[in-house]
Amino acid sequence: MNPAGDPVIVADPQPAESATVTQRAARRTFARRVNAGKAGYLYVLPALVVFGMFIAFPFGFAVWLSFHSWDGFLPVSAAPFTGVANYRQAFSDPVFHRALLDTVLFTVVSTVAQMVIAFVLAFTLWYFKLRFARALRALYFFPAVLSMIVVGIAWRQLLSAGGPVDAGLAAAHITAVPWLGSTSLVMWVIIWVSTWQWSGWTMILYLAGMVGLPSDVIEAAHLDGTSSFAMMKSVVAPMLRHVTALALLLNVVGGFQVFDTIYVMTGGGPDHASETLGTYSWWVAFSSYGPGQLGYAATIAVIMICVLFVFSYFRIRVSRLV
Repeated sequence: MNPAGDPVIVADPQPAESATVTQRAARRTFARRVNAGKAGYLYVLPALVVFGMFIAFPFGFAVWLSFHSWDGFLPVSAAPFTGVANYRQAFSDPVFHRALLDTVLFTVVSTVAQMVIAFVLAFTLWYFKLRFARALRALYFFPAVLSMIVVGIAWRQLLSAGGPVDAGLAAAHITAVPWLGSTSLVMWVIIWVSTWQWSGWTMILYLAGMVGLPSDVIEAAHLDGTSSFAMMKSVVAPMLRHVTALALLLNVVGGFQVFDTIYVMTGGGPDHASETLGTYSWWVAFSSYGPGQLGYAATIAVIMICVLFVFSYFRIRVSRLV
């Protein structure tokens, strides 16, 4: 009571103190998040530096160079600006058209062949529990660990005129085949070599997916009397659609960038019959028989990267919708 007799109302200090504590906790939480964000950037900084040095900068330089004419001898700063002349040249160049079609042919056929062969091999090793499954798995995967240069040299020697394959055909009284000298056959031979080398790698992807399949679903299919073919087609394949999407993306990207094997086996010949975008870009820029135009070669590389980017983007979008 005050002297006037009125009751004295004392304010409760707890709500103000509670608000202050809440504000301090919010500031501490915000500071921790900021520090955690900074630490995250520090963790990814090495990867960003490597990405910038070896991917972002070369791609940016290639895009810049595609709008210039440069022979590699003049200073880059002195390279004359040509606008879209290199792109117009590419779309009117018959060799570029052939290289693009051969690249698409190689990518599509080798990807389909590798994935079909890899899936069948993986299912056979996983489903039938073969006695020597581990040895067979290592044998099928072994070509994938070999250098593409070594593989190209080995197959070039095997398929060369008068080589071991021709000798075997001659012993069987079969006419020798110009495996690497026929313009209509050489690309199919290269597709076979690539399929032989990389089917085992895709097989490992499928095997990893099959090992992780739920056992109750497989056992239920067994109890229903599902045959091995029906099991492969109707049970296992649908459950591995995400593995298939990943294998498809990686095989298409790798197929579109093929260079080493073709360069070693044929160099893009004969008469550009086995030329792909990668080998043609190298021929334009560095071959002693080519024009030596690094600007035009960069244009071919940029077109190839743009096609891969578009395919990868739509492939990932479709994968998210499945």
